[in-house]
Amino acid sequence: MTLPHQTHGILTYLRLKLIAIALRFLIRVTSRVPLEREKALADSIPVAQQKLRVPARGDQGVGRHIDAVLYYPPSFTKEPLKKRPVLVNWHGSGWVFPLFSTDAFFLKQVARDCNSLVLDADYRKAPEHPFPLPLEDVEDVLSWLAHPTGLINSRQVAVSGFSAGAELALVASTVLRTTSLQHLGVDIKAAVAFYPETDLSLSLDRKKVPQPIRPHPPWMLNFFHDSYVPDKSSRANPAISPSKAPGELFPEHVIFVTCEGDNFAPEALRLAERLGDTGGRDGTPRKVKVHYLEGVGHGFDKGCQPGVRSRKEEMRHMQLYLRDAFKDV
Repeated sequence: MTLPHQTHGILTYLRLKLIAIALRFLIRVTSRVPLEREKALADSIPVAQQKLRVPARGDQGVGRHIDAVLYYPPSFTKEPLKKRPVLVNWHGSGWVFPLFSTDAFFLKQVARDCNSLVLDADYRKAPEHPFPLPLEDVEDVLSWLAHPTGLINSRQVAVSGFSAGAELALVASTVLRTTSLQHLGVDIKAAVAFYPETDLSLSLDRKKVPQPIRPHPPWMLNFFHDSYVPDKSSRANPAISPSKAPGELFPEHVIFVTCEGDNFAPEALRLAERLGDTGGRDGTPRKVKVHYLEGVGHGFDKGCQPGVRSRKEEMRHMQLYLRDAFKDV
């Protein structure tokens, strides 16, 4: 799929770049302990994994690769030639922060408990790489699934994402699924969005909940949006704001995991309500599920202990959902 490339003016880019450098340093310092705890939890799950470099479209004539990690289910050793369903995931980042692999604890549990392959994929970050470059990386990874690797059933694909990664996953399951991926035979059966921002065209004064928990300050949200989508007039494009996509474009199974303290929750809940009233492109009823967690905020699962209620619920719902999405295919 070809979309016009957006660019920053030189002064705007320099301002955004300096802010990005400062925030990335701050995140690296303040998140070191939680991320180390997260990695230790992930390392405790004995799931086989393989680092990959997925071929991507060139950048100014230079070939590129996208970093990814493939997690294998335990049954793989018994049936190594069997084609399996795959969940493809994109991490949260505000489209800015290099936080690839921070979902490993969750994804390794999915591979272990849902008997499916799980592919965790990176993508380029703004402001250095604004829209649509991160989305192009998403498209390239999903297109790669169509290549005959012998492992992946490209007709049994689910996508998931956290925060900004959830926005990318929802766009992949609508705009990309019904255009370029359809021609390649890649069929996204399900989309799972964890605390997503679904409408970047919505003014910040309308992104509020009564009792937000550790919310992003408005200046930071403006920085995220300006870094990723320089052209404000384009933010209602369904390739940027999945809430604007026609309901019939979404896959049969859609699940939203959102929470009481997240200012993005109302727009996700409105989208879920709208999708529940529409069928798929072929007239089949759509299965839309919402899991609303009380007492937690955006990014609630990062750095917390595995036994907390919200994290247990997150994993349990994902297991049930993926089994349901893949069972009839």
